[in-house]
Amino acid sequence: MNSSVRDPIGRRSDDRTETPLSASPFTAQDASLFLVLVIATDGLVLPGLFAPGQVSAPLLMTVFHLAMFPHVGATLYLGRFGALRTATWLPLIAISAASELFTFVPWSWHWPSVSPHLWPALALSVLGLDVIVMHREEWRARPAWRMVVFLVTVVAVTVTLDFLATSTFSPPFPPASQDLASATQPPWHTLPLFAILRTTPDKMLGLMVTCAAALAPMIWPWSRTDLLRIGGTRWAWRLVCTTFCATWIGLGWLGARPAEGLALHVARVLAALYFAYFLLSPLAGRWRGGMEADRTLKIFD
Repeated sequence: MNSSVRDPIGRRSDDRTETPLSASPFTAQDASLFLVLVIATDGLVLPGLFAPGQVSAPLLMTVFHLAMFPHVGATLYLGRFGALRTATWLPLIAISAASELFTFVPWSWHWPSVSPHLWPALALSVLGLDVIVMHREEWRARPAWRMVVFLVTVVAVTVTLDFLATSTFSPPFPPASQDLASATQPPWHTLPLFAILRTTPDKMLGLMVTCAAALAPMIWPWSRTDLLRIGGTRWAWRLVCTTFCATWIGLGWLGARPAEGLALHVARVLAALYFAYFLLSPLAGRWRGGMEADRTLKIFD
């Protein structure tokens, strides 16, 4: 008889439709962990070992926001949450949203005025905790040699990319003396939200919409979108997530351009697609969950 069970942290595994992640050689979850570790190694470990003076608050926040992209992207795609993961996910999104929204609110509290490294340390700590909770079960089920090979590959790729970046291009991270908040253009990590902010003519309404956009991932623990990755909806879900990534990148590009003419109209369309993803995906997940429940009832009838 087919069955559906939950693992120790409350994630759903259906042996009818989904192969356990630990049985796959390399998954989307592994790819996100790989990118997060490469970013952390390049931005934290190597500078900390060989150039401690270059580790600054702007650098730490740059590492945080860079690592958030693959981590949040994989989380939105996988959609798997238990009680513990929910407890680490919610403060992570709150901290990320606060660090971005502070840019648009002139009366807000800025972390450099309190302690140069307090806010970055808190942000990176919560991110690290959420990463551990997200990946621990899969890697505990795998042999130790795979973890060793994985970490060696992370270090090798990081050193190679760092060498290519420093010898061919400009450094991937800003120097310690650069103040990201003082630039005339908003910091790079806020450009998508900046594009959303400018889609409405009213400033207060624009700020409310931007706050909603930054906090929207908080609803994901209750979205049931993990069910969309299995069965007949898996390819549609992959297309939806790919479209969402393209939407976020497009908003970032438009955030660096003047909000006028065609660029403004396109930004409004992309903003609508952004909110549609967070509004419709949970509905689809709940609908799929209802179908799963009905099928289970029919099995036992």
